[in-house]
Amino acid sequence: MIYSGNAPWLDRSLKLSLSFEPFLLPMAESVAKEAGKRRKEDAVQNIKTALSVILANLLRSHALHPSYGVRIDLSSDGYPKGQFNPYRLGIRAVRTVVRYLANSNPSLIHKKGGNFDKVRGLKYPTEIWISDYLKGALLAYLTEDKSISNDTNKLYSIPITRNAFGINEYVSKYNLIYERVDLSSIRLRKGSSKSERSFIEFEHNEETRSMEAHLDRYNSFISSNAKLNLFLADEKMVKLQKGNDHDYDEFGYSDSEPSSADLASPTRLYRVFNDGRFDHGGRFYGGWWQSIRKDYRRFITINGRPTVEVDFSSMQLAMLYAQVGRQLEGDAYVIDGFGPEVRPLVKTTTLKMINAPGGIRSPLKSALPEGISWKGLQEAILARHKAIAEFFGSGEGIRLQRLDSDIAEEVIMTMMDKGIPVLPIHDSFIVAEGHAEELSATMVNAYQRRMRGRAISLKRSPSLFDELLAGQEQLSINERHNVALRLFLAKRETPDYEGYRLREELLDRARSGVSARTTEVWPLGQTESTSKGKFPTTGPRLETSYFGMRGSLNPAKRLWDRFMSRR
Repeated sequence: MIYSGNAPWLDRSLKLSLSFEPFLLPMAESVAKEAGKRRKEDAVQNIKTALSVILANLLRSHALHPSYGVRIDLSSDGYPKGQFNPYRLGIRAVRTVVRYLANSNPSLIHKKGGNFDKVRGLKYPTEIWISDYLKGALLAYLTEDKSISNDTNKLYSIPITRNAFGINEYVSKYNLIYERVDLSSIRLRKGSSKSERSFIEFEHNEETRSMEAHLDRYNSFISSNAKLNLFLADEKMVKLQKGNDHDYDEFGYSDSEPSSADLASPTRLYRVFNDGRFDHGGRFYGGWWQSIRKDYRRFITINGRPTVEVDFSSMQLAMLYAQVGRQLEGDAYVIDGFGPEVRPLVKTTTLKMINAPGGIRSPLKSALPEGISWKGLQEAILARHKAIAEFFGSGEGIRLQRLDSDIAEEVIMTMMDKGIPVLPIHDSFIVAEGHAEELSATMVNAYQRRMRGRAISLKRSPSLFDELLAGQEQLSINERHNVALRLFLAKRETPDYEGYRLREELLDRARSGVSARTTEVWPLGQTESTSKGKFPTTGPRLETSYFGMRGSLNPAKRLWDRFMSRR
């Protein structure tokens, strides 16, 4: 069964911070009353938890990509107990909350989907959007709650209008609004489809514990040592937020998730294994840089420095050749008689022919060049790679992913041990300008250690420096770096990049643990309960903010009642 839709799925590890308790409780009581469960304390608590998770996701989705909502599972078995349901959401509470929000007058959410197309075999999951009315209520609560909004520091005095919650507001208020539970960084999926949302429980062994320890070290290192931003003019940042500029391949497919950059959320990479096996898959996910369009990636900055992306060239094909004792020669996706304009289609088709265990769907008719049939294209690809013909149609790609992900793990960990942050994207890596040579050597060494010394080519994607130096190819390497850096710093100070400069300041504060109300940082293994005598936290850093409950719920209740009285 294929899921159709582009909105992000409900993140069950995210909810509103405890500062929203006075907002949520009267609302939960209203929901419980309408559902006939007002006097059942457990029911009210379950409803309040579901409200907190759903509202947090809606507000986050609106800030990151306003044109999308949130996909939500309303199936009877959609919320099993376990580590991937950390707040113990129950389907009854989720359905009750969604029904209440959708049926309110005026509506607090907009809702569509939840149907199945028997002819096409597509299931359209329920998708919900925050209404202007509910958005206004949440933002009004933020501005009326003096413990959140009444701060004299210029970075946190950004006005939030009734129905506006942009990326910079999201970055500045993240630790005030959201609370997140860190899920396991090693995840096992029962299927292999990207749309499969169900992870299964498993018993850790020495191998999985080692992988988890590596990733936890990496995530802690990135959170503490890498300030990640996008050097986009304010107008382009708004375009990225719109989320309607997908990359479609020659077969008409696009990524299932919208393009967005969650700059504020702490980086938590995780590895996903497929088919209930740890020798299938294993690639890294969870970094916002993986979900933005490729042509945006050259604008990523690490600690205020422009970056460069280095790719393994034709990595899966090169590994298959190595498995049969051969060396891949030349460009794997260039075929005699086909022009360069056909290369993207050849690449996509080749990988699909290897990864699919059976036949594959034909590309869009417009993607096939004149005079080249779909059958003829496949035959030409098989002839080009007859040395590895045994792997075509084998589904070998899912096993190769375990190998390329192990190589990726070695690359990021080796660079981390040298104090250099690296951002992985499966078979490519992003690093700050000045570290590309070190990264390239590390990539080749990691590959050759696993592939019996076989060589592999690397390539660099066009970088921001390349864009700034267009037409100045005569510069030496040192001159190139110095001139590009001066141009970058000059461009950074122009009015169009005011939003970027503000995000840099906000992210600096977030990394140092400073927010509108001070968020403290504890040493590894220490908790707030041991240092403050309050409540326990986990991890090397407190990533969520806690605000003491106000003495009375009446102010928040009056605010909520004021909105509800307009129904």
